Amino acid sequence: MTDIIAAMNGSDLRDRPAESPAVKSGVSRARVLVADDHQAMLESVVSVLTREHDVIATVPNARSLIDAAKSLDPDVLVVDVQMPGLCGIAAAHCLKGGGCRAKLVFVTMHPEREYIQDCMALGSVGFVAKDRLALDLLPAVRSVLQGQPFVSPSISR
Repeated sequence: MTDIIAAMNGSDLRDRPAESPAVKSGVSRARVLVADDHQAMLESVVSVLTREHDVIATVPNARSLIDAAKSLDPDVLVVDVQMPGLCGIAAAHCLKGGGCRAKLVFVTMHPEREYIQDCMALGSVGFVAKDRLALDLLPAVRSVLQGQPFVSPSISR
């Protein structure tokens, strides 16, 4: 499936530069991979992201996220923190440990501080409350692409 999406986007992953134009200039549309186990949330995230970025794939769980990220080499991963089986944070640690260069934005309905600490250990990441998705997702993606962390204001209180 992810190979089909890559082909539809006209991108040959072997020919991608080490750092994408979106990361270098901050101007190009970033290539985003989205992982969430709820279809309605996936659709909401995609709706917001496509205003400024290219969603190259959506996946319903963390194991699919790992496979898709390895094959598609996205600029940004938008990941639900809690998914059945392997959680989004564990998947992100696995990917980063394996050399994945994608920036990370986590989305959650459960903004506990320990999740934020686990996520921030991965570097400059975004952390967006799902109830603020429409307001905070695009600023979070912009921030992480520029190497800056982002936390929804409702979480950082």
